[in-house]
This record gives sequence, C-alpha cells and structure tokens, in this order.
Amino acid sequence: MSALGFISILLGLSAAWFAFLRPDRVRVTFFVLAYLLHIAASVAYYQITKNSSADAQLYYFDPTNMYDDGFGFSTQFIVFVVQWLRLTIGGTFLDYFLLFHVVGFFGIALLMRIFEEVYAELNIPQPIWTYLLVLLPSLHYWSGALGKDSLFFFAVALAIWGAMSLRRRLVYFGAAMLLMLLIRPHVAVLGLTSIALTILPDRSTKLWMRAGLAIVAAMGATYAAATFLSTFKLESGSDIVSDRAATREQVLQSEDAGRSSVNAIYPIRVLSLLFRPLFFDVRDMLGGFASVENVLIVILFCILLFRLRLVISLIRRVPYVRFCFWFSASLVLVLGWDYYNIGLGLRQKWTMIMPNILVIYLTMVAVRASQARGGAALATAWPSQAYGRGMDPRIANAAGWRPAPPARMR
Repeated sequence: MSALGFISILLGLSAAWFAFLRPDRVRVTFFVLAYLLHIAASVAYYQITKNSSADAQLYYFDPTNMYDDGFGFSTQFIVFVVQWLRLTIGGTFLDYFLLFHVVGFFGIALLMRIFEEVYAELNIPQPIWTYLLVLLPSLHYWSGALGKDSLFFFAVALAIWGAMSLRRRLVYFGAAMLLMLLIRPHVAVLGLTSIALTILPDRSTKLWMRAGLAIVAAMGATYAAATFLSTFKLESGSDIVSDRAATREQVLQSEDAGRSSVNAIYPIRVLSLLFRPLFFDVRDMLGGFASVENVLIVILFCILLFRLRLVISLIRRVPYVRFCFWFSASLVLVLGWDYYNIGLGLRQKWTMIMPNILVIYLTMVAVRASQARGGAALATAWPSQAYGRGMDPRIANAAGWRPAPPARMR
C-alpha cells in the first residue's frame, strides 16, 4: 500500500461531514464501527480477488487494453477511470480497493443520514438498534471493492436521499442518475421511470411536467415489458434486451452455468435473487455468512407482509417510500430475468435492491413507533408534506395528525 491508500482511508473519514443531522456519542460510535468494518471488508475482498480472475483484475491490469478505446459506459467507464488514475497518480492494486471503498462508504454514511432523517421527520427518538442495519457485513463487502458495485451502491443511496426532498435535492438526485447511467445505463432507465411514477400522483406538480414524466414512465415501462416478455421467449424488438440475452447465452456456455439457476422458472429465479444462498447452498465461510443474512432478509420480508396495509399506505402517501418501492420492484423484475449466478445475485441485491428495502422497512417501523406515541394518522399525511414541502397544514390537522413530543435517542 502506498500513500494513495493512506489518503483514501483519511478521505473515508470525511463522510462524517454529512452522516449526521445531530451528531452525538452513540451515532459517532456506530460511524466508527461501520468504517472499521468497511475497511476490513475491502481488504478481505482484495485478499480473495488478488489471485483470481475477478472483475477487479480487469479494471486494474486492463489485460485487453480497453483503455485505448477511450471513454465509455459500463465496464469501459470503470477501466477508463482506473487506468487514467494509474497513469496520473500511480498506486497499487490494494490502493484502488481502498480508493473505491471510500465511495462505497459514503453510501453507508448516507444510509445513516436517511435513517436519522426519518425519525427526525416524525420527531420521535431513534432506537439504537436501527444502526445495526448499517453494520450488515454484505453491505460493506459488496460496496467496498474496486469496480462498479461501490459506485452504484453510493448512487442508489444518493438517489434515495435526494428523493426524500426532491425539490431541494434535485441536483443530488440528478447526479445519482448520471452516475447510474455511466455504470449501468439500463438501471438508470429504471431509476428515472421510478421517480416519474413517484411524482405523477402528485397533483401539485404542473400539468406539462406530469406529461413529460408520463412519457419517461412509458419509456421505462416499455423497456421493463420488453425484458419481461423476453423472459418467456416472446418476440421483442428491444435491441438492449437482445444484447443482454446474447450475453446471458454466453454465460450458459461457461463454467458458471454449473452453479446457475437460470433454467428455473422465472418466479424461482426471483426468489433466488432475493433469498439465496441459504444453508443448502453453502460451500465456504462466506456462503455461511450470506445464508445467515438471508434468513434475516426472509424475516424482514415477513414483517413487511404482516404490516402490508401500512406499507401500502406509506407507498401511496410518502413520495420517497413510493420511489423505493418502484425502484426495488423494477430491479427485482429485471434482474430476476438476468439472474444466473448466486455470486452475481448477491452483488446486485446488496448494492441495488436492499438499500431501498431497508429504507422502506425502517420507515414502517418508525411510523409504527410514532403511532404508538399518538400519531394515529401518519399513514394519511406524512409530516414533510404537512409542514413546509407540499401539503397544507390544515389538511394534516383535518386528518388528525399531531407531532409526537420530542425525545432523545434511547
């Protein structure tokens, strides 16, 4: 490790600048624990991949001279950035893991900020256990490596944070979409479609803007429909889907196909994407850790289903929850079609889908806590809509919403 690695570690600490609304000892402690875990996960990823044929090797060593092809999207974008940095400032293979882990940790810090803002919005204390969600090892492992995943995880977290107050954070949301476009253009389409579907039900939005959003939503829906139709081998005119189908057929001919669930029916592939590996899939220690986390994910989904009525109400009434729902749902539908390997599924799930699911779950839990303290109609009028960013306070009062008394974090 050279000076670049040490500088990268120091840069990661700067995430504390926006990780908190109100820093205190508990929050700072969890921030430090999360950062230590993130560094450890990044180094572990490096140790596992330094003698393998992982994607990180392609980005750093560029054995096929992709850098000569210039700036591009997806893999070409990562190769171009890494090779340009290598030629400019140098650095070892480990240095670039640590450099990219900084971007991933900024995503972790944003999740901490989002969790705090949810409870601050409801004016109720934030339980300490909520910070355990940002200590889930897979969040750190898959977002701490050299490659697309660390950047995309940050982009997803930034998009959710931007959606929490879109009028004030439109620039941040736009930056998140631009980063998604550079890394995975087809997912950026889903993100834009999701925000369009989020804003469309808002009657305070001007008619011409809603018309434009309807066009964006229709374009995204066309892409998703083409992908879905391709799943069942129906005719599709989408060039993007055709290209991705060709790539998938190449994978079927590779060694990875032996560990694939691609030949299963579509619902099984979706369930595999969300909940595998489980213990019958385990081949090593990493698989064991992933299985334990997937059991927790099963429990989390069961809780959401048990509170389905409240979750649906939040999706209808709370814009950022609606964005998280549409984005995660569209990702599950499209990535379920693309699912062919458990390792790929884990990367996609933890860096793209789970941040949205965790925010939906955390909001549901916070609303339940607020209802217990007297906020009986929170599912009808979200506080940010009622006070200052949309809904007339008189409507909220008529709905029966009252802010809970302030309290400190337990």
